[in-house]
Amino acid sequence: MEERARLNAQPSKMHVISQSFYFWGTVPRERRVDATIYCPNGVKEARQYSTFLDFVYEQLTLGIYSPRTLNLICYN
Repeated sequence: MEERARLNAQPSKMHVISQSFYFWGTVPRERRVDATIYCPNGVKEARQYSTFLDFVYEQLTLGIYSPRTLNLICYN
């Protein structure tokens, strides 16, 4: 119990992963990420979003290239 409290007192690790999609995000239909590589103790939170730069790339290519950013926050 004390070990878990000590680990939770430390800030969680966060990994930022860039992902490439095409044709307004329809290809590939499924993008799998092996989270155990990044978070051996498990994933606490996952967020996928478009940054401003992702949005600019998507607009400049008229939706042909649609990058996304994935944040994985890990348990300690």
